[in-house]
Amino acid sequence: SRYTAFGFGSVQSRIGERTQETTFEYDITGNVNLDKFLPSKLGIKVPVFASYESKTITPEYDPLDSDIPLKSSIEAKGDEKAQEEYKNTVIDKTEQKSINLSNVRKEYTNNEKPRRFYDIENLSLSFAYSEKTRSNYNIESYQNRNYSGSVAYTFNGQEKSIEPFKEVEWLKSNWLKLIKDFNFNPVIANVTLRGELRRTFIKTQYRNKDLTAIGVEPNYEKSFTFNRIYGLKWNITKSLAFDYNARANALVDEPAGDLTSEGREIMLNNLKGFGRMKRFDQKLSANYKIPLDKLPITDWTNADLRYSVGYVWTSGALDQIDTLGNVIENSRTISATGKFDLVKLYNKVPYLKKINQPPRRRSSRRPPPRAATTDTVRVKKESKALNGFVRFLMMVRSVNVSYSIKDGTSLPGFRKSPYLLGMDTTWSSPGTDFILGSQDPNIRYRAANNGWLVDNPDLTMPFRQLQTIDLNIKGIIEPARFFKIQVDLKKNKTAQYQEIFRTDTLGAYGSFNPTRSGTYSITFLPIKTAFAIDDPDNISPLFENFIKYRAEIAQRLFEQTGINYGKNHQDVLIPAFIASYTGTAAEEVSLRSFPRIPLPNWRLDYSGLGKLPGMRKYFSSFTITHAYAATFNIGNYTNSLLYDDPNLLLLNNDVENTKPGDKTNQEGEYVPRFVMQQVIITERFAPLIKISMRTRSKLSASVEYKTERNLALNLSNNQLTELNSKDIVLSLGFTKNNIRAPFRVQGRVKTLKNDMDFRLDLTIKDTKTIQRKFNENASGEEVSVNTITNGNVNIQVRPNVAYALNNRLTLQFYYERTINQPRVTTSFRRTTTAFGVQVRFSLAQ
Repeated sequence: SRYTAFGFGSVQSRIGERTQETTFEYDITGNVNLDKFLPSKLGIKVPVFASYESKTITPEYDPLDSDIPLKSSIEAKGDEKAQEEYKNTVIDKTEQKSINLSNVRKEYTNNEKPRRFYDIENLSLSFAYSEKTRSNYNIESYQNRNYSGSVAYTFNGQEKSIEPFKEVEWLKSNWLKLIKDFNFNPVIANVTLRGELRRTFIKTQYRNKDLTAIGVEPNYEKSFTFNRIYGLKWNITKSLAFDYNARANALVDEPAGDLTSEGREIMLNNLKGFGRMKRFDQKLSANYKIPLDKLPITDWTNADLRYSVGYVWTSGALDQIDTLGNVIENSRTISATGKFDLVKLYNKVPYLKKINQPPRRRSSRRPPPRAATTDTVRVKKESKALNGFVRFLMMVRSVNVSYSIKDGTSLPGFRKSPYLLGMDTTWSSPGTDFILGSQDPNIRYRAANNGWLVDNPDLTMPFRQLQTIDLNIKGIIEPARFFKIQVDLKKNKTAQYQEIFRTDTLGAYGSFNPTRSGTYSITFLPIKTAFAIDDPDNISPLFENFIKYRAEIAQRLFEQTGINYGKNHQDVLIPAFIASYTGTAAEEVSLRSFPRIPLPNWRLDYSGLGKLPGMRKYFSSFTITHAYAATFNIGNYTNSLLYDDPNLLLLNNDVENTKPGDKTNQEGEYVPRFVMQQVIITERFAPLIKISMRTRSKLSASVEYKTERNLALNLSNNQLTELNSKDIVLSLGFTKNNIRAPFRVQGRVKTLKNDMDFRLDLTIKDTKTIQRKFNENASGEEVSVNTITNGNVNIQVRPNVAYALNNRLTLQFYYERTINQPRVTTSFRRTTTAFGVQVRFSLAQ
């Protein structure tokens, strides 16, 4: 409970800031397990929660006349009945009460009893009721009642795998393992059903200026929902699993206002019909592990397939269903992953297995002397060179591949409602193929021909299809021990098609405003030109080649298509850009705007130097690292309005096979089929080389050199933005203990027994942004214009010393110096210095 009197406040509060009313509130809560009153052998659980809250706020002054104390206003009302009525009117009273029975169930009392799907133990019940009432001088009455109840059914089957050929003797051969291990499970792993009713009733009756409710209609807020959840999981075999989940959200309609007997009958009839569906969402998925491990010839591989689909039905507004309809959507994901363990394949040959096995460490103990024998044994000497060469041939150790396609279709204006598994009562719409993830774009015409769509020429919601394709290939190559190369190839493309599908003024369905857009990214290999150097005037030989290659590419396109494209046409610029910055001749480069084959990126790690006899004595580790990554990106492409044939823009038309444009605009210029704003090549040596070492005396050092190149070709103004970055990072550190402190304690030299870490980091970063374009000079020749628009040389020095006082407390002294020298005159040289002491206290154990 809580009591706050008039005038309560802190010492520093002003009179006007103190409470202007007297508040009294209290609450009572309780948890009761009613099953304690029942025999425990019944296994019944009935948890009950109940609560009651009350709050009364009595103002010191009359709310309707704040200058008069409330007590005086009440006394001025005359008779006792009028005084009591006025007092009840101005006092703010709030009352809340609730009761909750959560998860009422019967548990199994005999654990050895087999579980059956019809056991009552699979059921659980819940019920909750809460009510809140309030009144004050503005509100005559406020009622907020909430009801909820649910019934849940959960059955966890005891799976039983049936293997009919497991004991067959003649199937023991490894080549027949696929047949011998055949299995199936007839028992469903899990079934979940849940129905939940939730009703909210809020009634607010405001007062008029005479503090009565005469002439004021009450406000109602009502909501009655019926939600159902379905779930099924079935491991059909040890390799094949099926999963189904669905959720239905329905609204139980009821008449406005207070619920009369007639209105209650209407509500119950709507409830018997499971309410009016607002949203239906279901997902199905199947996972299959291909039994490649059952065959000796393929047991070194693993492959998994996954197919998952989703279907969503969303209701339109109640008064607009006939004109705007509902919206149906589906989604589909097809993915495959594979792993090829080539070491396991090599080890099938005993000689190769012996080479792949690391040599055993020699025992430090000497074996006991053997008695002399007269037997003679021939020892066959193995050739280390031959073994090393064979090991080199087995450098490819593993390959991982993943491929996925994600699709989705959205169709608005749908008339029908779901009945079971997303299908309507006639089991015809929207069709099992659409429910199971079909991406056939003709679904819109099939729906129109079958009368599933609304007839509305003003429909503006688009028919939409989406697609995302991902390819990832990762390979591990080990040419020798302690030498590891990781190779990556990636490709990602997204596409979206949308149109307004509706009737025209004559009532015929058709496609309006079709558009196709998307993004494209693929690993690339412009390493041939990675170290090209500009001259002192920032003139790039690569950009000069780009200017020159345009005419050669345009000529090749003319020979191929018979169309005379201009040198600044998009279909000319992109191949010329690729040719010049990959070091490919103009007559050899592909004329496609979308490179099709991903090219490798890699990372190299070599730690073998520290294992050499002369190095092992001094170094505990010595690693050399190199990494290269490059991508070709098209941030966004959209079809030109001149190419508006839906059949050529649908997602089943691969954008990689797009032909050069063959239509002209008003100026007579040929327009590309897909308009792109920017094409970007990104290249990183991260690092070009890095040497890391750590000595046995706890001294660590590393030196790293990184470069980055970002080339962005703007196709709207034919300009190239080139960003170059070079980093040198030096790090030095060592750890030492038992250091003598530079001070005395009680006249004695103090020795710091814990570890003290010394570290020095030096970073030099040089960045430069150049804007490149070409103009015609007085003689009509095209010359490049190269302007530095941004960049700087940044130097950072960061020494620090850290000492661990104990396991939790660390003291650190640091110093940071940063110098930034800009490359453009619009910026100024900037120097920043920071130093100080940090104390860190760790709460973790």
